[in-house]
Amino acid sequence: MEDDRVETGLNMDFLRRHFLELLAAPLLVWVQWLWVRRLAAAFPGFPPRLLRLAGVAAVGLVSFAALMLLPWSSRLFGYAPPVEWLKAAGIGWGVVSGAAWMVDLAWRRWLAPRTMVPPLAGRRQLLLQAGRLAATGAPAMALGYGTFVERFRFRAVEQKIRVKGLPKDLDGLRLAQITDIHFGAFFTRRDLDYAVDLANAANPHLTLVTGDFISVHSDPLDDCLERLRRLRASAGVWGCLGNHEIVARCEDYATLRASEQGLRILRGERAAVRFGNATLHLAGVDYQPKGRPYLKAAAHLLQPLQFNVLLSHNPDVFGVAAAQGWDLTVAGHTHGGQINVEMLGMRANVARFYTPYVYGHYEKEGRQIYVSRGLGTVGLPSRIGAPPEVSLLTLCAT
Repeated sequence: MEDDRVETGLNMDFLRRHFLELLAAPLLVWVQWLWVRRLAAAFPGFPPRLLRLAGVAAVGLVSFAALMLLPWSSRLFGYAPPVEWLKAAGIGWGVVSGAAWMVDLAWRRWLAPRTMVPPLAGRRQLLLQAGRLAATGAPAMALGYGTFVERFRFRAVEQKIRVKGLPKDLDGLRLAQITDIHFGAFFTRRDLDYAVDLANAANPHLTLVTGDFISVHSDPLDDCLERLRRLRASAGVWGCLGNHEIVARCEDYATLRASEQGLRILRGERAAVRFGNATLHLAGVDYQPKGRPYLKAAAHLLQPLQFNVLLSHNPDVFGVAAAQGWDLTVAGHTHGGQINVEMLGMRANVARFYTPYVYGHYEKEGRQIYVSRGLGTVGLPSRIGAPPEVSLLTLCAT
């Protein structure tokens, strides 16, 4: 019965997190037919049959990608990188064609009528038309950049965590964080080895791996954990599980195999890590689904009058964690939005729809959280304005 409740909660959480994608899918399918009609009107000499075939292919590709977003799809196809790339192509084409349609629509509704007046005729009109084509193609160019360039711009991001009254022997403690690996077709052995080298180069006292080792159950989890075996930290490598371990139904297996590779997963557990005369109390929880009480069993893991660190995959628990008394929460999950679009000085991304803690350092009531952008991707293998990172946190006494 408890398993049924957990699965139901996860399914509801899936619907909440993917509501926009599920809503967008039928709209993007409709956009494909709108493009067929638009191109038929713009190029009357083009064979209608070829346009219809192109429309059917586009609809099929986008529909396939939408179906592949559902959790059961991986059990149907297994680990098949060509299928993953086909799904990514469908998502990418849907995003690009939808964005291009909105740009084209805006041009025809608001800009085109103003550019048809005599003062804008001739050469200036040609320049405006060139600008229109460039604007329509901009989504494709941005997506290409995010897929083939920024997705591989790994960086080590340093963040000081200033703590009032931090014990002397914890001052200067270095924590390396790796999260949201999503090991598989779009994040390879070479990528993960490079990230591990970045973490090890910091010579951390603790290394923290905060969930989402893979995306779906068919992804090569064993291979991922084998690569993580190379992580080095003087006080050990610790972690927690993310929502994709639940989606893949591999929580127990991942915990066991990780321990064999020197990575201890904390599942509603705590550990006391000694540094000189001071102790850092480290605890971890499994992914906390929305719609259920956050951190219900975590309060008893706190050690009063000690420095307490909580590993939680999703950062939206921070309000509860701060209220309970966790000094520092370390999280991931959001990918920093993965695709950020800056408008009027504000960054817009999907992650902001379900958590105010999208990326970086936040403080509340004297408690702190760091949210990493993570390494891998889900859905679309692209990052725009959110390059992959290995996070390096340093505790500093104030």
